[in-house]
Amino acid sequence: MPIAHNIDPTRKIVVCRHIGAISDEEFLLSYQDLFSNPDFDLSYDILVDLSQADSRTRSVDALKRLSQTMKAQYSGSTATPRIAVIAPANLSFC
Repeated sequence: MPIAHNIDPTRKIVVCRHIGAISDEEFLLSYQDLFSNPDFDLSYDILVDLSQADSRTRSVDALKRLSQTMKAQYSGSTATPRIAVIAPANLSFC
């Protein structure tokens, strides 16, 4: 899969590495898989590495759907994870 999720329970962090062109379906399914992984904890910080990703394939609709999924996932939770994104350029993913 072009998105690899590495869950590190010791450091309480998830690294999501995006590589190449990723369809909206692959993008959304990978995060659904992450949230259903028994090793994932809502309190873990998340680092999203887009340095090797092709940003041209991501639709605004997919980003909105991921936002809705995450909102539902964290609804009712007191977890306050930090989320950081690494991108190859400032305007690459706007």
